[in-house]
Amino acid sequence: MKTNQILVLGLLLLATAFNANAQDPTIPLNEPNYNKPRIFNTMPDRIEITPEKLNQLIATPNGQATNIPFNAQAGEIDGDVISAVSKYNNTIQSVVIRCADFDGARLTLSKVNMPDGTTKYTGRIISIRHGDLYQLILEDTGWVLVKKNFYDLINE
Repeated sequence: MKTNQILVLGLLLLATAFNANAQDPTIPLNEPNYNKPRIFNTMPDRIEITPEKLNQLIATPNGQATNIPFNAQAGEIDGDVISAVSKYNNTIQSVVIRCADFDGARLTLSKVNMPDGTTKYTGRIISIRHGDLYQLILEDTGWVLVKKNFYDLINE
C-alpha cells in the first residue's frame, strides 16, 4: 500500500514537472521600427564641414545658444549647448547641442588630440524618435556629415 502511494506521488510530481515552465521561451527583443518618420528630409545627403567650424562648435561653452554653420546648400541649424566637457588637459573635448530646428535631434561632437599631433573628430546628429541621422566621417576631401538610416547605425 505504501509503495503504491509513493508511486502515485512520484508520477504526480513527474507530471507536474513536465508541465511546469520555468522560463519564457521568447526573448524580449525590441523589433526595429522601420516606419519611423524622417527628420532630415529637407537636408542634403552629404554636408561638408571644415575643421575650423568643428573647433568653433567644440569651443562653445555650456548653456550658450549657437548656430551650426554648414555649407550654402544646408544652411545653418540653431541650437543650445546642453553639455560641454574637456578632459585630460584638453586632450578630449566634447559638446552636445540640442538642435532647435529639428525637434528631438542632438548634435554630439568630440575632438581627440592624438599623441602624434593629429586631431580626430567623431560626431553625429541623431534623434531617437526619427528614422534618419547624420554621421561625421573623414573622407579624402575632408570632414563630411553623411545621412544614414537610424537602424544602419543603431541595433535595438
